[in-house]
Amino acid sequence: MAADFFDEDLVDVDPQAPGAAPTPVSPAAATGPISGAGQLRMNRQKEELTTQVADAVKEIEELRMKQEHLEKERGDLQELARRQDSYEDDKVEIMDQLARSIMHLEKDEAQANRFAELMSVMRDRFKDTHEELRGINEAGWAKDVFQTELNKGVVLVEEARSIYRKGIAKIDAENWNQIHSGAAQPTTLVRGEMPGGLPRRFSFWFKAGLAFTVPIIVISLLVFGVAIILRLNGWY
Repeated sequence: MAADFFDEDLVDVDPQAPGAAPTPVSPAAATGPISGAGQLRMNRQKEELTTQVADAVKEIEELRMKQEHLEKERGDLQELARRQDSYEDDKVEIMDQLARSIMHLEKDEAQANRFAELMSVMRDRFKDTHEELRGINEAGWAKDVFQTELNKGVVLVEEARSIYRKGIAKIDAENWNQIHSGAAQPTTLVRGEMPGGLPRRFSFWFKAGLAFTVPIIVISLLVFGVAIILRLNGWY
């Protein structure tokens, strides 16, 4: 009897049957993309990296804030140092100015006191001299003593002129010393003026002196002329 022909590839083979050949398996099918344990390790690594990145970002932010704080502290310290230097310089400067001003003011005060005392003395002397001249009563001169009284009047006028000139000279000299010694002028005085706003230039005083003395001289000459005429006519 002839043997039957069949295809072995069409025969199902039980892989568990004894002597059965194992079914071929591809490498990719045997391991997969990543095993379960490998995937777990990779996930753990990713979490650790994420945590480290977050910690690094946090540390950077803390360092940035600390840097800003240190820069602000540095600016405050620099400003404090600048203010301290300014304070020391300003203190030395103002103390020096005050010391020099005190010295000058003391000197000016002494000169001002002398000037004020001189002005007071001259004012009283001028006032007394003015009252003395004003007290002359030419209308009361009797005929028999007219010449004697006239001579007395002339002497008083000359004495008044001398007192006036000497007093003005003293005042001018004292005021000149104050100006050229650097002393401050009183607030009521203007350079080139006396108290009350009276100019102290020589031309002014010369004119003032003429205005003051000319009327007296004219009156004296008139009185003297009248006396001569009366004597010539034998009236006294």
